Amino acid sequence: MKTLKVSKGGDEITSVDAWHKYAPPKEENKHWKDGRSAKELAKAWFPDDSGQPTVPAELTQLLESCLLTQGLTFREAWPEYITRLDSFKGEHRNADLVILADSAKGKFLLSIEAKADETFGKPIVDRLNDVKNNPKSKILERISLLTKAIFGKTIEEDPAIGSLYYQLLTGVAGTLIEARNQKADYAIFIVHEFVSKECCTDDNLSCNKNAMIDFIDHLKTEGKSSTAFDGKLAGRFKVFGNESVPSNIHFYIGKIRRCLDKK
Repeated sequence: MKTLKVSKGGDEITSVDAWHKYAPPKEENKHWKDGRSAKELAKAWFPDDSGQPTVPAELTQLLESCLLTQGLTFREAWPEYITRLDSFKGEHRNADLVILADSAKGKFLLSIEAKADETFGKPIVDRLNDVKNNPKSKILERISLLTKAIFGKTIEEDPAIGSLYYQLLTGVAGTLIEARNQKADYAIFIVHEFVSKECCTDDNLSCNKNAMIDFIDHLKTEGKSSTAFDGKLAGRFKVFGNESVPSNIHFYIGKIRRCLDKK
C-alpha cells in the first residue's frame, strides 16, 4: 500500500527539520518557535525520528466521528501550499498544509489552518478600509467576487459580512478551488489549534472561536449540520460559486485542538 508522503516542491519531508528547511513559514523568526502554530504543526506530523509522517490523533478522531470520512487513506500532504484565488496579482491563499486522501466514497482534499492564538487576520471591512485610498489595489474586487461566491451576497448587499474575518473567507475559497484543481469530490477546511498557557491567551482563543461561529452562521447548509466545536465536522455547506470557486463540491468545516501543556 502506498504510504503518506509529505513534500514541498518535489523535496520529500521526513522530519521537523526538513519541514523547516523546505517549507518555512512567512515571518520565520516569529513563527518557527515551540508553542507557535507553524512549528507545532510540523511536530504534530513528525512526532519522532522514524522519518515517517503520523496523522495527528485529534485529526483522526475528527474524521472518524463522521460516517463520510471514516477510513480515509492519506496519500499526499503539502505544507505552505499556495492556491490562486483569482487572476489578480498579490497574495493568494497560503494553506499551512494541504492533504489528499481517499476512500471508497471518493477523493478528499483537506486544507489545514494552524493556529496557536494568532487571529484570522482582520475583519473584511478593515481590509477594505486599508486599501480604500489605493486605486491600484484589487482587494475590493476580490472580496466582492469571493463573498458572492461563498455567501451569494456582496458586502454592499449584506453589511454583516464585513464583520467576518478575511482569512476565513480566503481559506474557505482556497480550499474549494484547490479541491477542484485536484479533482476531489469533497473539500474540508480544518482549523488546528495548538494551545498552551505560555503562548496563548483566553481572549485570543475566544476571539477565534467566535470568528468561526460567525462565519459558519453565514453559510448556507445542505441537510443536517453541526457546529465545528463538538468534535464533529460542520456541514454540508452550499456555496454559490463563480468562475474560480466551484459550487458542486461537497464542503465541510472542522476544528481540532492539541493541548501542549504537560499534564
